Amino acid sequence: MSIKKVMIWLSLSCFFYCLYSAGCRVAPKSVLKESIETPAGVRVVKNPREPRFGELILELEEDLSIGRQDDERYRFKNSIITPQGIQVDRYGNIFVLDIGSRQIKKYDKAGTYLQTIGRGGYDPGEFLNLFSMAMDADDNLYVNDSISVQVFNNQGQLKKRTDIPYPPLLRMHIGITREKNFVLDTGYLPYGPEELGLYSSDGRKLKTITTFVMPQGASGTDEFSRKVPSPWHLYFCCISEDRMVFGNSYEYKLNVANSAGNSLFIIEKEERPELRPFFDEIRSDDLGNIYVRRISHEGQGLARVPPFYDLFNKNGRYLYRIRWPFKLSQNFKLGLIKSGYLYRSDQVSGSRDDQRNRPEIMKRYKIKNWDALKRAASQNP
Repeated sequence: MSIKKVMIWLSLSCFFYCLYSAGCRVAPKSVLKESIETPAGVRVVKNPREPRFGELILELEEDLSIGRQDDERYRFKNSIITPQGIQVDRYGNIFVLDIGSRQIKKYDKAGTYLQTIGRGGYDPGEFLNLFSMAMDADDNLYVNDSISVQVFNNQGQLKKRTDIPYPPLLRMHIGITREKNFVLDTGYLPYGPEELGLYSSDGRKLKTITTFVMPQGASGTDEFSRKVPSPWHLYFCCISEDRMVFGNSYEYKLNVANSAGNSLFIIEKEERPELRPFFDEIRSDDLGNIYVRRISHEGQGLARVPPFYDLFNKNGRYLYRIRWPFKLSQNFKLGLIKSGYLYRSDQVSGSRDDQRNRPEIMKRYKIKNWDALKRAASQNP
């Protein structure tokens, strides 16, 4: 072999070796971090502490604010503090739960007042209390007032009132299934037991989906627990009319079930025991993503941090830690995420001392990086 051919061969060998070495050092864009198990025939998605794609700060652009004190039609007071205090129909009309006046106020997508639904009272079409509301695929509004579920059509006309046979409760949220059954969580004083139940449209209890009793010694009386803003509770939300998700904050385990309350799969996340209670809210968007609000802990060497949300997609994969572009109060709740917009309540600025008396406003934000949430929803199991 001539010297020239040897030199060419050595050059090519070095070139391909370097190319191979460089390729071996390049990390893939994403690595499957979670594991999937199927004990007892139920799929369990086990997620690590850190999200697959890291932190995502939502890019929000405020485009609507409803609420002022000089007009009763736009006035709210202690009104929409519940996460289920805002619903939006297919036309973009906005329904706001006004707890202070025991009414529901409806606005068009530009924020113009349209009508008031209901009033305080005991008769059909009237509300004893206002806890929560939900909307089905036909834009019917289901209103939970602690003693009944009342159904209104999109024009605010009462279609049906169903009395629910249980005593007044501490906290209740509502979900609607494809069969038009009600999903209700019930919290009894003091601290339990709590129950998630499925009820027929005529008020019959069909089944108990799950129960939760606060573990012994977890009553919040120890020094560390007194610094935690929320006790242990059972939380749930309906992802769609076919799916719901629920879990208790004593363990980081979320159960995804069908409309009959039967388990489809379980989401688990590795977490430090000293961070109990792990969360105090479960929400979802119309893409099927699940948002779990993490509690800010303080003490035992843990710094107090603003609340954030763990985001799991509809397949149970922990993809993002969601943060916000503005400062959050510790009682911030997500509200409603739908069609690329975030709807949430806020309070008119003022001193800390008059926080309970400050009027509330409803704000709508365009989520400018909505595509990132779309990609999260499309991630395969």
